[in-house]
Amino acid sequence: MVGGPFLYLKNLNLDLIKTYAKTMNQENQPLEQAQNVPVKKVWYKRWWVIALGVFIIFIIILPSSDDSKTQTQTPAPVSAPEIKVVYDIPSLFNKNIDQIKTELGTPAVDTEPTKEQLTLGTKEWEKSYKKDGEELLITYYIQDKKVKDFFLSGEDKDHLLKVGGLKENDPSYTLEFVKQLKDPTKITGVIITPKK
Repeated sequence: MVGGPFLYLKNLNLDLIKTYAKTMNQENQPLEQAQNVPVKKVWYKRWWVIALGVFIIFIIILPSSDDSKTQTQTPAPVSAPEIKVVYDIPSLFNKNIDQIKTELGTPAVDTEPTKEQLTLGTKEWEKSYKKDGEELLITYYIQDKKVKDFFLSGEDKDHLLKVGGLKENDPSYTLEFVKQLKDPTKITGVIITPKK
């Protein structure tokens, strides 16, 4: 014998491996393929079902031409939003900055002057409030904390008057509408100075 018993074992192992591989392939295939039976498509994958589905969707999505001619939509009347008083500025007159902070709450910008600024002679300081999208800047005297003036930021005169609870000809304060530098026909806000 050429090769002896080892050659026989080697051939036996190869035969076992081939048989095992065939068995595994047959187990992993569906029963119809193992028997060479043609596989039928599922009903919803057939061409005529897909075409019918597209046709139905087309009918649902496309509006009929008669409906679009008879229906006319009238736009709803647009009313301007009512402007409310955000800062009742006249009620803040005769109050110092600490009393205003108590009434309006913590300012958006609440800094104090430094010792260096006081040494250089800074006599006025500002607190800035932002509420409901409206900005109010209050300038006050550092020494006695009395308010010098109020600045309400905005570009529309009527809007500023309403937001600040102001009247244009009120004798208890003066209004100075600040003009834009680039376009003097527009404003950047109004300075409200209480009369003493």
